[in-house]
This record gives sequence, structure tokens and C-alpha cells, in this order.
Amino acid sequence: MNIQINCIFNQIIYPNSTVDFSCFENGYMLLENIGSVEIITTNERVSLNNEIILVGNKFKLNNCSSKKSVEIRGITFSNLKRSIRNAPNIISIKDEYQVQLAKRTLNLPKGSQNLEQIYKDLGSLLSLNFSKCTQFLSTQFIDSRLIKINRYIRKYYWKPITLDFLAEMIGCTPVYLSNTYSKVFKVPPIRHLQMIRMKKAAMLLAETDLVIKEIAKNLGYISSSQFSVIFKRYYLYTPLEFRILNISKQKTIEEEKR
Repeated sequence: MNIQINCIFNQIIYPNSTVDFSCFENGYMLLENIGSVEIITTNERVSLNNEIILVGNKFKLNNCSSKKSVEIRGITFSNLKRSIRNAPNIISIKDEYQVQLAKRTLNLPKGSQNLEQIYKDLGSLLSLNFSKCTQFLSTQFIDSRLIKINRYIRKYYWKPITLDFLAEMIGCTPVYLSNTYSKVFKVPPIRHLQMIRMKKAAMLLAETDLVIKEIAKNLGYISSSQFSVIFKRYYLYTPLEFRILNISKQKTIEEEKR
């Protein structure tokens, strides 16, 4: 396993207090702040308000409030085989799927029975956020056919893609493709496809007037019912509920601006 967990912790930062943090070599910290804090690194100074971030190297968290304490939940971990030093020092987790992964990881009770899930989720977060960093994902160690599949999924996510089809495309068995793709990208190929589709679906529901049946068709689903089941599994809302919720949020924002 390429990831080593160094520490899982909860900490309170009291009003007008600053706490120093540091990561191991090639290490990062998955961090959630409950409240408002300021993060200070060598090159950056950023305000955070109830956010989840990946942060590396040494940094400080400053609670500027004179009245309220801030709760910090975090996991420090190291990547044993690949350097991620070329990555940005602070990465904000905004994507809905990644937020779900991060919250599940941070909320799991401490104990050996949950370590496998924590390792899996951290691996997915690293792969999703650092796949463009050449030192983290060096192509010389990857079967070039897997890169071909990765590019195909990102480009043609709207087509009716199956694992058998992808395996046939590069001349291997579905089992080999699923196992090796998962090892490299920390997520199975069909799960990766669903992640891309779900992100696009959320955007279409929030920003367009397309009917749900049309959105499902545009994303390669056989039926709107199949699309709805998968969407609810990801976002905990049906597509219709998600759209109504976003409309309500937009109305609230517009009213507050008046």
C-alpha cells in the first residue's frame, strides 16, 4: 500500500490563538475546519470557512475570532512511493463527490476495521487531485493502454460505455482492466465514468432547463430511472429534488442581493 497514515486527530483552536502544523516528507493533511480560520503557509495566506482542504508542508491555522473556538478534524498521511512535492500547497475540495469521500474519511470512527476504507478514500482523493502532477503519476510506470482508456472515458463519457467494451478496445480481459486501472487511478474505470457523468449531471440540472429524460440520454444512460437511481446514490437527492433545491438557493441569493 502506497499510503501511510501518520495521525488522525481532532483539535480545538481557541479564540485569538494560532496553532502550528507540519507534515512528514511527501506528506499531506486532509483537513476540515468547523468555523472560520486563516491558514498561513510560506507563500499563501487564505481564509477558510467550514471547508475541506488538502494541505502540505508546514503551515499555521489562526483563529481570528475573539469569541468563538474552531474545531479542526484531520488526517496526516504520507505517500510512500511517489513524490507530490510539485503539487499546489493548498487544494480546496469543492467537487461534490470528493467532499463526500473526504467527509466519510474524516467521520469514520477510529479503529482497525475502518482503516481499509480510509486508505481507499485517501487514495481516490490523491489520484483525483494530483493526477496532473508529473512526479505523482509518472507515465513510465503505467501501462499506456490505461492512459488510453482514461482519455477515452473523459472524452466520450456521454456514450453507452461498458467495462467489456473498454477491455475489448485495448485487447485485455475486463478483470485485468478493472484491477490495473484501479491500482493506477485509485478508482475503477466504470466508477470513474460515473463520477464524470454525475459532475456533468449536477451542472446541467443547476444551469439548464433540460428535462431529466434528456439529461439522462445526453449522459449515456439507458433510461431516466437508471440515471435517477445512480444520481441519488451520489448526491442523496433525486435529480428533481436536486434541481428544486438549486432553484431555491438561487432565489434566496437573489433576494439577499436586493
